[in-house]
Amino acid sequence: MTQDGSIYFIGGVEGPVKIGWTVRDVRKRLTALQIGNPVRLSVLGEATGPRELEGRLHLRLFEHRVGGEWFERGPALDELGRLAAEGRARINRKRFPRPAPEPEPTAEEHEELLDEVAAAFETYEAEHGPIVAALEPHRRARV
Repeated sequence: MTQDGSIYFIGGVEGPVKIGWTVRDVRKRLTALQIGNPVRLSVLGEATGPRELEGRLHLRLFEHRVGGEWFERGPALDELGRLAAEGRARINRKRFPRPAPEPEPTAEEHEELLDEVAAAFETYEAEHGPIVAALEPHRRARV
């Protein structure tokens, strides 16, 4: 039987990210890693799972390994984001606040987009004929 623990992502504001596994409290692991490290570290995210999950993450990120269990920041955070999107990890929202939602387009912006789409259709039809005729072979292929 495999034991579940915490797969943690620890790092500073920039630079590499450590992906490790522990059955202890992750904050205690953070404290141990902070000793002798001049960069202020924090828990960037955490998932619950067996040690094998940590090993799979290390394999996925092999080409991005900086040394030991430390990986290039971008790819490591991409993996954290993937796990979070799957509902398998929690992201430290103090370190990574949710981005502000995009503002809704104005009516004028909607009209501009519709004009661009209409122009694209007209250009296509002028060069290739009616769009409905162009889609017909694809419809037959799917049936």
